[in-house]
Amino acid sequence: MNYADIILPLPLQDSYTYSIPPAMQTAIGVGQRVEVSFGKSKMMIGIVLNLHDSKPTGYAVKPIERLIDSAPIVTTDQLALWQWVATYYVCPLGDVMNAALPSSLKDDSYRPRTETYVTLAGYLDPTKVGIVLNYL
Repeated sequence: MNYADIILPLPLQDSYTYSIPPAMQTAIGVGQRVEVSFGKSKMMIGIVLNLHDSKPTGYAVKPIERLIDSAPIVTTDQLALWQWVATYYVCPLGDVMNAALPSSLKDDSYRPRTETYVTLAGYLDPTKVGIVLNYL
């Protein structure tokens, strides 16, 4: 497969077709998140809807920039449900994607929670740390 239809989180009626770089040919699959360029310089995260060999006409095909997930985060049954919802409610597929996905999966800025710890290493004798902590 040389091309992928990508659902973008925009109120657009159709998905957009992007070319699949040779390095991603074996790794990409339906339901995975990818990063693509949209417009002149904006980067967006979308979901792979379909893989095919039909080159689109009417616009220059851009390549997929990056494959975010190693496994699909959306199943084909979920994608079929999204398409049914978009048809039934006469709304764009990108709006259905926005409603269906948790916010942490819509962008690449998700970072797990971390905690900061302060240690007294190197300043005190390890046997006397308990004494110092009792005074705090």
